[in-house]
Amino acid sequence: MGTLFTHSGLTGLPKPLDIAAAHLAGEPKVWSTHSISGLGTLLAHVEVAFALVRGVRRGQLDDLHQALLAGSESYLGAVEVNLRRPTHQYFYDASPRYRLIEADLRLLYSAQEYYGELGDWDHRPHELLDEWESEQIFKSVAWEEDKEQSAADERQAEEETSEWMAMINRGEAAAD
Repeated sequence: MGTLFTHSGLTGLPKPLDIAAAHLAGEPKVWSTHSISGLGTLLAHVEVAFALVRGVRRGQLDDLHQALLAGSESYLGAVEVNLRRPTHQYFYDASPRYRLIEADLRLLYSAQEYYGELGDWDHRPHELLDEWESEQIFKSVAWEEDKEQSAADERQAEEETSEWMAMINRGEAAAD
């Protein structure tokens, strides 16, 4: 999940219409519920929050769009993300938070979110699960571990632990 800070009140950013064109025009083609001018207008006036969803097939896009439009007051539309497009790489360089399997939604979490900073138990945002279940847009909603992100979390924790231990060992050696 993230936010596109693009509306016209900010300075130093490309114009919203230019961002929209970079998002939608050119190759490879991407599916969108917006035209270039429509997305440009939206980006000029609204701070857009987005959620990345893994596993959505092109054949599901129109149905998913209609279901979200009917089921959510805050849903404004969708754009297919293709990380071969430089603008998409810039804005969407994040792990997806959701995965769609046919009509089932999976809320993705990683080891760090589950165990937290101190190794406590289950720091997942359960209100998010409750919210999606109550919407009844999907056949089922459940948690799913993002194994790739969990592996990255674990590598980072190991690196930080190794650095911390090396610092302690240097301190002990200097004290001798």
